[in-house]
Amino acid sequence: LPALILRRNATLLVGSGDFTQGLNHGLLERGEIIAGINDTQQEKLAAHIIGKVMIEVFKVRFGEWVKTVKSPSAEEIDQAIRFCLVTFLFVNGNHDDWKRRLGVSPLSAFRSALERYLEESIVDIVEKAGFGVKNLHSIVRSKIVKDNLSQKIHYVSPFSGLKVKSTHPG
Repeated sequence: LPALILRRNATLLVGSGDFTQGLNHGLLERGEIIAGINDTQQEKLAAHIIGKVMIEVFKVRFGEWVKTVKSPSAEEIDQAIRFCLVTFLFVNGNHDDWKRRLGVSPLSAFRSALERYLEESIVDIVEKAGFGVKNLHSIVRSKIVKDNLSQKIHYVSPFSGLKVKSTHPG
């Protein structure tokens, strides 16, 4: 997937739900999920998988940018991070939403684990290049977009103006 994103010069990665398998319908007993992995662990695993794709793309793009600069300002580094990190647009799937009945917000552990993974990885990459990071948390938060299905326009690409709507078939 990272190679495809790079080849197409994509700026948006879309996830249409079911980041977790969930525990309903006896899925654990039927052997359809990893034994002993609860909903929170499933969300964290999904975050790591999505984060890995995003970071692989970031590494390449940031590495190419580094070759073009000598002494960038903090603002230029922030701008490069924004440009090099794909935006991740996502919605809940029905499996993710099953936990609502238990009073749990779906994908909250997913989002925080994804943010943490991206921030730690980006700091490592940027510091290895010899630069510091200023506004990383706000940059990363702006690149993880949870689609609000109650709105008519869900996401508008800042680069092309393309309007994107993501739905889950469940």
